Amino acid sequence: MISKKTSLLRSIARLWSGLLLILLLASPFAPRFEEVNYVNLIMSIMTVICLLMAWRWEGYGGFASLIFIAVNALYNYYDAGYWARGFTITLVIFGVPAILFIICWISLEND
Repeated sequence: MISKKTSLLRSIARLWSGLLLILLLASPFAPRFEEVNYVNLIMSIMTVICLLMAWRWEGYGGFASLIFIAVNALYNYYDAGYWARGFTITLVIFGVPAILFIICWISLEND
């Protein structure tokens, strides 16, 4: 039986990842910038795909999302030579739903 806490966390994570998908789909219509970093864009797309995968497999999707966030951060560090200021924002925006999915997965495994 799924507890109310687990159900609430799962609902929040699904809502958050759904909003990220909507924002990602709306991004082609956003104003264009001079320089587009396609690696960051691809990593963001893969992170959202993994978050959507977490709707079915919470643990695998959550961990895969965190891996893509880490790979994106390491690429930015390699490319720029320093940690990007936006990494913390990216970690919060993409990482929180991934962590919520992992918490749901762990609580389901312990039940």
